[in-house]
Amino acid sequence: MQNFLFLCFKLLSPDFLCDIIVADATIISMLARKGNYMATIMRKVNILSRAEGVFRNDMLKDSSLSPCHHSYILAISKNPGMTQDELAGHICVNKSGVTRTLAQLEGLGYVERRVCEADKRVMRVYPTELMLEVLPRVVDIVHLWNDYLNEALTEDEAETLSRLLDKV
Repeated sequence: MQNFLFLCFKLLSPDFLCDIIVADATIISMLARKGNYMATIMRKVNILSRAEGVFRNDMLKDSSLSPCHHSYILAISKNPGMTQDELAGHICVNKSGVTRTLAQLEGLGYVERRVCEADKRVMRVYPTELMLEVLPRVVDIVHLWNDYLNEALTEDEAETLSRLLDKV
């Protein structure tokens, strides 16, 4: 947890971070008193998710990409020609959100959407050369974050944590 806080202090302003920590500590202690441990776990997962967004934003600040684009880049590059509905299910985002984000990525030149030949109502999504060029950088950013999270854990602890998160 100390390493996580160190990263937050590096990426966020101290006043903003203090507000988050105080609010989180208050909520966590209230929930723990009520025996609601899943809520405290989810709170910690949400904090990690927000910190990852800040990290990705910082790493991508010199590009036209935003932190939420990484999951689209990874999924579309791995599954060229997937439908928008498949993409929505794959990254757990509602269909309208996928449509909006794909419109952004298409406008920036990262994706190409094509009507499916078999079903004209279906849109298939393909990576452009620009997306394939940025893919190694996005993969590196994901690996950097994962390495950071795992640096305080033994291999057994990391495997246990992954297995427990899959379970819930």
